[in-house]
Amino acid sequence: MNIKRKINTFIITFLAAVFCGLSINLYLKAGIGSDCITVFEDGLHHSLGITVGWASILYSCLFIAIAYLFARKYLGLSSILFSILVGPAIDWIQPWMNVFENPNHFFSQIIFVLFAIFFIALSASLLILEENGMNPYDSIATALSVRFKKPYKLIRTMMDFLLFLIGWGLGGRIGLGTILASLLTSVTISFLVQQFKKA
Repeated sequence: MNIKRKINTFIITFLAAVFCGLSINLYLKAGIGSDCITVFEDGLHHSLGITVGWASILYSCLFIAIAYLFARKYLGLSSILFSILVGPAIDWIQPWMNVFENPNHFFSQIIFVLFAIFFIALSASLLILEENGMNPYDSIATALSVRFKKPYKLIRTMMDFLLFLIGWGLGGRIGLGTILASLLTSVTISFLVQQFKKA
């Protein structure tokens, strides 16, 4: 990989991490649930008494280790960079969220969740289009799909459900936002990827 390509990868991965950090903070600010990974990280945050950023770093380390053992061919430079950057991005953005009042009305909570879905989808789209390594969670799902000859969507749904249950058991917040995230995130990712490819 040449220097220009490495710089491009770093910039795109940095933006993906910032968008992911913004999304997680929007989910938590809304307070009506989030995607399964954020529920898990929120559970770690509450049960261990650490910041959400550190919870994200702990999550990343766990899944990088698992992916390295069972799905290393799907990892790349973006996988590692993203995992390193997303935790600090969450903690860096969190104080800026205090500019916004906590959404007290149901409609405003839904707006926060919809923006969270958009930014997490934008983050994932950038990594997909960069084609320099999946995030560790998706690399594990892909490896399991290939190994057991089952559809990726089925494996990913089972993993999401398991992670959701663990996060909920640890004290992660769930609600309507969790349902919206499960219904809209993958659709939004597909839409954004198609739009970026047309551009």
